[in-house]
Amino acid sequence: MRVWVDVENAPQAWFFRPLLPALRARGAEVVVTVRDYGEAVGLLSAAGEPFTVIGSAASGSRWSRTLAVAGRAAALARFARGRRLDVAVSHGVRPHLAAAALLRIPCLTGYDYEHASKLLVHRLACEVLVPRVLLERHLQRVGADVRKVTAYEGFKEEVYLTEFRPDDGIYAALGLDPALPVITVRPPSFHAHYASREGNALFFDVLRVLREEPARQIVVTARDAAQRAQVAAACRGDGRVVLPERPVDGLNLIWHSDLVISGGGTMAREAALLGVPAVSIFGGPLGVVEGYLEETGRLRRIRNSQELRPLPSPRSRAQRPLPPPRVDLVDFLTERILSHG
Repeated sequence: MRVWVDVENAPQAWFFRPLLPALRARGAEVVVTVRDYGEAVGLLSAAGEPFTVIGSAASGSRWSRTLAVAGRAAALARFARGRRLDVAVSHGVRPHLAAAALLRIPCLTGYDYEHASKLLVHRLACEVLVPRVLLERHLQRVGADVRKVTAYEGFKEEVYLTEFRPDDGIYAALGLDPALPVITVRPPSFHAHYASREGNALFFDVLRVLREEPARQIVVTARDAAQRAQVAAACRGDGRVVLPERPVDGLNLIWHSDLVISGGGTMAREAALLGVPAVSIFGGPLGVVEGYLEETGRLRRIRNSQELRPLPSPRSRAQRPLPPPRVDLVDFLTERILSHG
């Protein structure tokens, strides 16, 4: 069985890293394509995964981004034609869905944020995987067509948290003092569908507030070189702000942080599921998953920088228990993928 996996961004690269070897262990041949955007290529390279790069980041107007989606869909279709692929798998990648549909390749996909357009997802996919909380709290309540939907227990981040092992080498790798508080900040994407002036302004305002606090080390995990340059200019050479130039071990950075502030959904959810104090400055509409984590006290959402104060007191990082491994979830998703062969 030949499985075609497409990856568009870093969270998707993390999601598929445990699934790719699991599929091969079950006898599948896996073909991977990836968009050259953010840390996606670096993460797959670090895992030793073979892949083909197709497409790059799209910015500008909505029309420009629409053209980029169409162009990548055409490029993916050209790549896949004649390769005798049995199933196409992604996590809500619209160009991949379109290419698979054009070539009549069965497509399995998923999502965990309901506010982005899902028209193509439900129309073109043969199966759509979502967290059960999203099915029960949103899709069923709004009367969505759920005939193609399969729910799984838990959250997609738990797929790769299963393999997580703490390594305090992250301190030396980033030049951090383990005796001092560490605050990790993930900026919002300045080009994503949820990008907004208000959300970007909140990020820079939060960064200013953090820099006013004494004896704090701030690690900003910029999404690309252009964003890194903007953050560096805003920090004006502040030695307490660390701006890694290469992809870092994000999970270990989160685990060894005293606070994680995220302008996107993934890092906030990762921190919440690892039991690390997590604050969301996401500028888009609140998703069901984030709402659930907020209700259960694992995530806090703020709308202005003053809500950040007072900053949480540092806790003993060594006392945090690791979350239970979700090998069952990896096995379940692997089975769903192979069921389309």
